[in-house]
Amino acid sequence: MGDGINHMGEPMCWYAMSVPYNRVLKVKGMLDTEGIETFVPMRHEVRIVRGKKVRLYIPAVSNLLFVHTTDSRLRLFKQTTTFLQYLVHRVDGVSRKVIVPDVQMEQFIRVSRTEDDQLIYLKPEEINLSKGTRVRILGGVFDGVEGVYVKV
Repeated sequence: MGDGINHMGEPMCWYAMSVPYNRVLKVKGMLDTEGIETFVPMRHEVRIVRGKKVRLYIPAVSNLLFVHTTDSRLRLFKQTTTFLQYLVHRVDGVSRKVIVPDVQMEQFIRVSRTEDDQLIYLKPEEINLSKGTRVRILGGVFDGVEGVYVKV
């Protein structure tokens, strides 16, 4: 994951980004080519394709991409990729970029990269939690992983 600072002294952050039109994997590939670290949470899904069951590996949350880089490098990339957008949240009436702290991102990647078929992604309406609720996983391979519930 690195030390969080690039060679110019600018901090590296995990930016939560939106990529519309099902272009997440395309943009991920473009960023990978530039040497910019990315993460897309993926999941397996069984679909019927031409009458046959096919197991696909697809983004778990459509349009969601995490990018680990500096603000200036990301802004430079965005100049040529206009459909890559920052996810924002409002703080005191001001829109701020969603930045995920390194420790939380490392835990999220650890949980998301598991091949455990029992790992499920829930829609906000499927659980009775409000934004900002602290959560901790109890039991299993992720015992003790903590976080804060957010709705994207």
